[in-house]
Amino acid sequence: MNYTGSMGSWLVQPLLVCALCVFLAGVLIPQILLVSFRRRLFDMPDERKIHVGAVPRLGGIAFTPVVCFSLSLMLGFGYMFGSELVGDKMAINAQPVAFGFCALLLLYIVGMADDLIGVRYRAKFVIQLVCAVLLVLGGLACVDLHGVLGLYDIPVWFGTILTIIMVVYVVNAINLIDGIDGLASGLSGAAFLIYGISFGLIERPI
Repeated sequence: MNYTGSMGSWLVQPLLVCALCVFLAGVLIPQILLVSFRRRLFDMPDERKIHVGAVPRLGGIAFTPVVCFSLSLMLGFGYMFGSELVGDKMAINAQPVAFGFCALLLLYIVGMADDLIGVRYRAKFVIQLVCAVLLVLGGLACVDLHGVLGLYDIPVWFGTILTIIMVVYVVNAINLIDGIDGLASGLSGAAFLIYGISFGLIERPI
């Protein structure tokens, strides 16, 4: 496969998905906020919050459907127009994508329920563990620390446990940030952008 063509495709497709996400979020969020105002669903400031005014609680529920729709739509068009890149990558990554979507939807449902009626922290912790296990079943496991703490290759069983702990830790860290000031989406977006560029540069052949 032509490398230049592959890189061009990988640059264009994420940009199209991003643009579609921004457009759909711009359409949905005002409607969701209208529901928040009508039902008086606000995150009120208190001693553990940074914001000083009432913040609508339901704005975040638009992001997961928007991202899933945009990605699925672009993948569908990729298959429709016979993109070898999409076909090859999906054939390799079908298992992690399937389990990843299951984990994403579980977290989304629990997050939406927490915004509407509240969910006990024990129940959220159990769901987070289930989602972490689903990601491991999809093939996501840290089996090489690349020199962190002087460790490189690690046993699969240890890597599996470490991966589950790391996933639960990151999910709770994002949830804590969101609970303090509602900045989780912006900070996560910045982090994903930095990591995505870094991983792209690392994987780029010389």
